[in-house]
Amino acid sequence: MADIGCGTMSLRFHLQSDQKYRPPDVIPRDSFTNVCDLNNKMPPKTGAKVAAMPGVIEYLHGIYLDFFIFAYISI
Repeated sequence: MADIGCGTMSLRFHLQSDQKYRPPDVIPRDSFTNVCDLNNKMPPKTGAKVAAMPGVIEYLHGIYLDFFIFAYISI
């Protein structure tokens, strides 16, 4: 699971032991955090089949905000 904008990484505690956790964020939260700024580039490829972005949309602007809105309404 990719927890994009992972913050306190609380979602990892809700995963089963065999599920992998990938935490991309703009701030390195720990040594496993894949640092990325979604206002400058797309999220990194994590190999995850599921992604969560709680509390991220309000920090996006410009073309990347447009992309994520389009992706959401296209589902």
